[in-house]
Amino acid sequence: MLKKSIKIFLLSVVVFLMLLSSIQAQKILYKGNIESKIYHAPHCRFYDCKKCTASFDSKQKAEQAGFRPCKVCKP
Repeated sequence: MLKKSIKIFLLSVVVFLMLLSSIQAQKILYKGNIESKIYHAPHCRFYDCKKCTASFDSKQKAEQAGFRPCKVCKP
């Protein structure tokens, strides 16, 4: 009985960790152009530009760092 309880507990932990990693993978990562000080959402055509080397996990952090939102993608 104890072995079965341990197996169920471990399975629950594994499922929880898988769900947690899935939620974290969906987190939006904004990229900022270090020259223009503009940040972009992942769907923006300028997201992968050569100068977009700053990364932010929120709009607020990008704006606190002195970046403004892109007028094309409107993140």
